[in-house]
Amino acid sequence: MVLLISKLGAAESQLIEAVKLFFEERDPISIHTLASAASQIVQDHFNEQDAQKYQLFLHHDYPSPEDRKRIHDDKRRVANFLKHADRDRNAKLEFNPKDTETDIADAIRCLGILKGIKYAMSIPELHAFDLWFFIQSRAQNMHLPIKNEELYEIFKDRKKAGYLEVIETFRKNPEIAESMELQNETN
Repeated sequence: MVLLISKLGAAESQLIEAVKLFFEERDPISIHTLASAASQIVQDHFNEQDAQKYQLFLHHDYPSPEDRKRIHDDKRRVANFLKHADRDRNAKLEFNPKDTETDIADAIRCLGILKGIKYAMSIPELHAFDLWFFIQSRAQNMHLPIKNEELYEIFKDRKKAGYLEVIETFRKNPEIAESMELQNETN
């Protein structure tokens, strides 16, 4: 069977699988590779002007240009390490799986900008991850705006594996997912 896929279709597929593996707490390297590839595809759809308009992390004034370059270089170093061995077959790399969480969240945000936030949140896996990431960020006192305080209370103690159940609930009852919107529409 031959598949005809678009770049955004590939990114969406990679993100969905990365999220499922993430919530199943499977291999962090495979999750990161999928998330990093998806993140690169969606971010490549933005030019510098669009990136500033939407305040995309690696294009925006925050963090500083020097920090932005360092972060970008670190991300590329990890992604390249996981894809290539032509120059450094025996190299080793310190890898922090926590970095994958922001790659997934950034890729979901970019996909939401490109295809519409309602579209991105109509995909149960992406909506469940968005919810999980939001709750984790709130737990770390990042003071994100909350549309529904009850929502935070319900989900704040849920473990990763519990979000597999959230995905199934969203799949079976899309109206529940629609009532749990966390992100604001992007201008």
